[in-house]
Amino acid sequence: MGENFLEEQVKNFERRRNIAREEVKRRTLFERPEITDTEYTIRFENGAELKDGDPYFAVVSRDGQRIDVTQGHRVVGRIEGESARHLSKGLSEPDDPGVVSIRIRDFSSLSSCGKGVIVKD
Repeated sequence: MGENFLEEQVKNFERRRNIAREEVKRRTLFERPEITDTEYTIRFENGAELKDGDPYFAVVSRDGQRIDVTQGHRVVGRIEGESARHLSKGLSEPDDPGVVSIRIRDFSSLSSCGKGVIVKD
């Protein structure tokens, strides 16, 4: 009877150890070049005034289908489509921040579109 108990304890330990190893191996958001090296197309809200050097953040929207680009608490633009789904999935994973800093590049006030890249630091 004691041997069966010890065998079960060893099996449970090995199972928990294997699960812990998988969690350690999982790459974080900033270790995934398919997310951090992508240049995202952002559609800006009408009247959005962007200033070079201002901090912007990418946050998963409530429905999870797009990424809201915010300046403080105000939404100034959106990332939509396939790239938004990949970024949304990365931001929604456990142990990932849920919010990332984003730098705006190539903003066109005429088309209200621009490009954004994730800031790693």
